[in-house]
Amino acid sequence: MKTAPDLIRETSREPSLFIEPNPYKKPSWAAAVLVVLGLLIFGGGALAPPALLDDADSTHAEVAREMLTTGDWVSLQMDGVRYYEKAPLMYWMIASSFRLFGVSEFTARLPIVFSAVLAILAVWALGARMFGKSAGLYSGLVFATSVGPFLFTRILIPDILITALLTGSLYFFVGGLDGKQLRPASYLGLFVTSAFAFLTKSMIGAVFPALIAAAFLGVTGRLREIKRMRLLTGCLIFLVIVVPWHFLAAVRNEHFLWFHFINEQVYRYLGLRYPKDYDTVPLPVFYALHGIWIFPWTFCLPAAVKYIPRKLRGLDRGESMTLLIVIWILVIVGFFSFSTRQEYYTLPAIPALAILCGRVLSGLELGIKSRYASLAYWGMALLGVGGAVTALLALKAASGVALEGDISSTLTRNQQYYALSLGHIFDLTPRSVAALRGPVIGVGAALAIGTALALILYRLKKQLHSALALSLMMVVIFFWSHEAMKVFEPYLSSKALAEELIETSTPEDMLFINGEYERGSTLNFYTGRPLFMLGGRTANLEYGSYLKGAPERFFDDASFRELWQGRRRVYIVSDDSLVTQLEKKLLPLAVFRIAESGGKVMLSNAP
Repeated sequence: MKTAPDLIRETSREPSLFIEPNPYKKPSWAAAVLVVLGLLIFGGGALAPPALLDDADSTHAEVAREMLTTGDWVSLQMDGVRYYEKAPLMYWMIASSFRLFGVSEFTARLPIVFSAVLAILAVWALGARMFGKSAGLYSGLVFATSVGPFLFTRILIPDILITALLTGSLYFFVGGLDGKQLRPASYLGLFVTSAFAFLTKSMIGAVFPALIAAAFLGVTGRLREIKRMRLLTGCLIFLVIVVPWHFLAAVRNEHFLWFHFINEQVYRYLGLRYPKDYDTVPLPVFYALHGIWIFPWTFCLPAAVKYIPRKLRGLDRGESMTLLIVIWILVIVGFFSFSTRQEYYTLPAIPALAILCGRVLSGLELGIKSRYASLAYWGMALLGVGGAVTALLALKAASGVALEGDISSTLTRNQQYYALSLGHIFDLTPRSVAALRGPVIGVGAALAIGTALALILYRLKKQLHSALALSLMMVVIFFWSHEAMKVFEPYLSSKALAEELIETSTPEDMLFINGEYERGSTLNFYTGRPLFMLGGRTANLEYGSYLKGAPERFFDDASFRELWQGRRRVYIVSDDSLVTQLEKKLLPLAVFRIAESGGKVMLSNAP
């Protein structure tokens, strides 16, 4: 009977890339366990969600809602204004969910849950195909319980879907490399998944898999493999999937192709996009954040260095697959290193990091020693103790703080950071802990217990149990993080004001936002009524508002004042810091306060 070291030596001697790896077996229930874990983490949040948030979360849900109500699944609209920025697949999925199950927060998030579970399964399948079933199981565990995938599925953005599709495309690419046929059918899967990725986030959906595959074949001297890739058939399939929507959108919407491809993608990459309604993360911070996105499995990355090949020719299969992963990371992270960038842009690289970690963890289970592993487990245990102590100190400091109203009373407003996806983090103050006592205690306890248990099990040489302990720790942390988001709901969402409007207003009344649409976009979604803006002709609605036939959505001070003194009832929602200025603009006209929530005030021209 062969021992684990014998199997490792055999694997390391494999001269061909076209050998299916299976150094040792794992239970066949791995996929089912990962699906349950994914539903627990991502589905649990959808079942008991906070309200949709102002800005990207509710604007994307609103596009899907308007798609359903208008019956137009080609021309995307936001608040009745044509919206050229994004590809349609995510909106089609959300609108389909609305049609099947009704319009709600839960149904809006169902496609994100589906995409997250799909991504977990894709990571598991690719990890298993590259390095064996055990590595696949660990890879799926790592991806499912890492901070990045959880954090960037709290809002309705398509990045988790393109992450799943990109990982799937590389699964088919590796399957083609492994195929013994002259022209493996698996390569066609690469073109199909790339086409759906194109419909998810446009050009990068095709550019990323093409660059990764081409770079791998070029670096390893396997360019002849292109002859086996069924390029003609694959490209035809790709075009059949991609072209119809783009053709119809271009025919029905003026300037669509220029805005969608040149302005939104090429100019955004170059920092020249109109309008410039975004910021960029500093490059050192952008790189460093990847250590957080893969937490708590960051400790595996130093140990993974030993697997990276030191040469580019004569590689065995394991070295070839590791090189493919390294190229995958370098292509995506490198691509955005020269562009405007947000924190979540490199989410499609997280599966590669997860598979690297999965290989390290499966090696530890096989008895492959790593000098980094023991230090890492001890380091995590110390981190857990530190987290618990910090939580206790924070709670002690906030013990005498009395809140007046919701959490918004403890926060500052740093609007200069709001173009960043995590910009509201800078609004936190020490007093905020008073509103977050439960989550702070829960996260601190989970860190302390989880990291200590993982260390003990690792020392007992129970690697799988140790990994499961860390996974369970993250499930608990994610639960408390989700509860913390509910505390922030009044500050980040206008749902409470929308509910007040539904009760007190009629469909004929006009509803305004004081400033940009994105400041109160949840009002549009929850009321199902058009929003009007006092000023704020920027961001998502600006370009579409100038197109022929666009509805009138923006008013200046004079036209708004004329409406305010007319017979029609008008509501306006404003940040409380801008209310005094707004009241001065309307003097001597009467202004009535109708409701307040989360640092926002709803005013009307009638009581």
